[in-house]
Amino acid sequence: MSNTSPSLKRNIEILDAVRGGYVFVRDNFDFLLKAAIIPILVSCINYITIAILDEDTSVFQSFLMTLPSSFVFAWYAFIQIRLHVYGETFGKRYGKNRQSLMVSSMSLYLLFQMFLVCVSFALVTVVSPSPETQDLSTGQVIMILSTLIFMLWAMKFSILHIIAAVGANLKDYVKRVQGLWFSYTLLGVGILSVLPIGMIFMFILSILMPNPAHIEQSSLIGLYACLSVMNWAIITMLNASAVETLKQLYQK
Repeated sequence: MSNTSPSLKRNIEILDAVRGGYVFVRDNFDFLLKAAIIPILVSCINYITIAILDEDTSVFQSFLMTLPSSFVFAWYAFIQIRLHVYGETFGKRYGKNRQSLMVSSMSLYLLFQMFLVCVSFALVTVVSPSPETQDLSTGQVIMILSTLIFMLWAMKFSILHIIAAVGANLKDYVKRVQGLWFSYTLLGVGILSVLPIGMIFMFILSILMPNPAHIEQSSLIGLYACLSVMNWAIITMLNASAVETLKQLYQK
């Protein structure tokens, strides 16, 4: 990726970015699945652990309990990004500073996850209705809308881990994506990337849980495994489509 500062905002072809992401995943599916074995297993164990504890946990407690899963998925995201940009595999690695890039990328990935947790906690606190009226006040509605707009603006920072993984200049990236336009672009890319996956897994879940109110114990392991694979599929597609979007952003 070039570090030269752009003079004009670039037009991003969202459909091309999503299509490119799916093509990359299709062409490298075997390697990506092998790399995801540990993250999927850790994620499944996380779900089982939370279910065994069976306690009402706060947003922060849930994040801490799933931190091992977030950590290994941050590592997986780095592996996927390096494969996508450089063709790097476990037996073919490039760059003397690869280790430091991995630490930076994983740190930024986890920091954004923590940011989402903080925003979620704020939303949960704000949307609690008044016990007298059971309705949201005008001030609460304004706070909710303000938070949602802030989250939309901050969406462009959700892919900083990709910038760090390839050693590109973070300040240059921030200059390129000033304003809300790139956040809107990422929102569109994200929705189109995840929508087919969501539909497929909703169908699978409807088979595993025909009656969500009465889930058999024997179905729980299958449910947790399905959720773990779904997490992997969503993370994989979001990263792949985001890399394709950044390729357009950095085109000369």
